[in-house]
Amino acid sequence: MRQLRHPLTWLLLATALAYLNALVAGFQFDDFNIIVDNARVHSLAAWWQSMPVIRPLLKLSYTLNWISGTGASGFHVVNLLLHLINVALLWHLSRFFPLPATWDADRRGTHARVLLTLLFALHPIQTESVTYISGRSMLLMTSFGLAALLCWLQAGQRARPMAWRALALVLFAAAILSKEVAVVLPLALLLLRGREPTPGWQLPLLALFVTATVLLLFALFGYQRLLSMPLPRGLFANLASEAHALYYLLGQLLRPHALNIDPDLPELTAWSVPLVLELSGIAGAILLAWQQRRHRCWLSFGIGWLVLMLLPTHTLIPRLDLASERHLYLSAMGLYWLAGVALVWLP
Repeated sequence: MRQLRHPLTWLLLATALAYLNALVAGFQFDDFNIIVDNARVHSLAAWWQSMPVIRPLLKLSYTLNWISGTGASGFHVVNLLLHLINVALLWHLSRFFPLPATWDADRRGTHARVLLTLLFALHPIQTESVTYISGRSMLLMTSFGLAALLCWLQAGQRARPMAWRALALVLFAAAILSKEVAVVLPLALLLLRGREPTPGWQLPLLALFVTATVLLLFALFGYQRLLSMPLPRGLFANLASEAHALYYLLGQLLRPHALNIDPDLPELTAWSVPLVLELSGIAGAILLAWQQRRHRCWLSFGIGWLVLMLLPTHTLIPRLDLASERHLYLSAMGLYWLAGVALVWLP
């Protein structure tokens, strides 16, 4: 790794080769309910008449795929292209990831970025998002979201910085209209370092944008019906069950031979010693990230990114499926960064 030339080129090539066999796969599981048997995504007119609808940009991408007449292979091609776009976006965005204080960005920093991007591109946990057509929501959200972060962070270097920040907000909105959990993505800017000092108005603007977006989701795009649906479990049971599910997902990062698109995880409804230990571990990690935010900002960033990206799906929202491996597609990026830094530190 001493002389890395055009690392993004071979990263993209390796990723394309790894997922090439997915292009001949067919529709699976929810693909039939969401796409094949869903007339609302079979024409642009039907898609428009279905408005307002949850995740309208995702549904539009399905519609465009369907009317192209390329069958399941066309859907898989788009999924793979989105993953390749995300690999490229992450490579460029990682220039803003915090490094250990004694490191130089050109040598050690580049090595850590290569390892980060390689893990994101090729870790088996990404399989559900890339090869499962219904996992496209995560891919599309990530494409818009990473592009938005990059636009915002580079705005200070552009001739018209406010125009670039406005473009970033449009891209954030597109990410949220692809998968609503992207509402936390603007807050990731607080974890990243820009080329210029952070403006004092940035935090209030981001908070206002997130609040307004949540209100618009409920007012215009049909999310208000979620408030009237019976909850699958209570608040405590959901927090306890999701905490346990989080440990399961983190374990999947170390078990590439045991990937499972539909794990049967238990619902926890009472206190227990294992649950206390699991909650203590999560609280300890968050406390460590806060304590090290100045001295080891790379450590705080890795933990903070993971926690922030999993916040919508593993806290208050009671989902039917406690865990899905595609939820680590974007969130595990923080852990990949920690792994990259740690590996570069080795002799």
